[in-house]
Amino acid sequence: GGTGRNDTGIFTINTVSGLSLPNTFVNFSNVNLGQQNVPSSPLILNNTGNEDFDMINISAVALAGTTASSEIIGTTNFYANITNETAGKGVQLATSAVTLRELVQGTGLDNATLLHGHTGAFAPNADKGNRSVFFWVDVPSGGLSAQTYNNTWNITAVNNP
Repeated sequence: GGTGRNDTGIFTINTVSGLSLPNTFVNFSNVNLGQQNVPSSPLILNNTGNEDFDMINISAVALAGTTASSEIIGTTNFYANITNETAGKGVQLATSAVTLRELVQGTGLDNATLLHGHTGAFAPNADKGNRSVFFWVDVPSGGLSAQTYNNTWNITAVNNP
């Protein structure tokens, strides 16, 4: 029933930056040549730290066929947004970093943010801690065969000073 306490030492937890991707891939399934605005599975970003991020950037690379590596889908065929709307509501991807934007009417095109929150709350678009990113592809009308296409894209969350 006794209690002991030593409150002579003080510690501080500074800013902790952390980002988790519960799913580390974007999947466009069942696409055909010439299809436009084909959605992917969403990519959920989870802020696992105690810092709020002011900007989400994506840099893409052309997807190359895993069987025929000369067959590619260029970066400008892909779009991303945070609203689950059509590709026209998002930003076209590029090899240099592209910033995702908030798409709320009347507020302009402010940077999409990623607030900190509960690390176990992986529900898409939860109020805090999570942000879903939706991708869209315009499939070229020729020059591609049925195969898996793969490459690595970079997603960066930034806290502006």
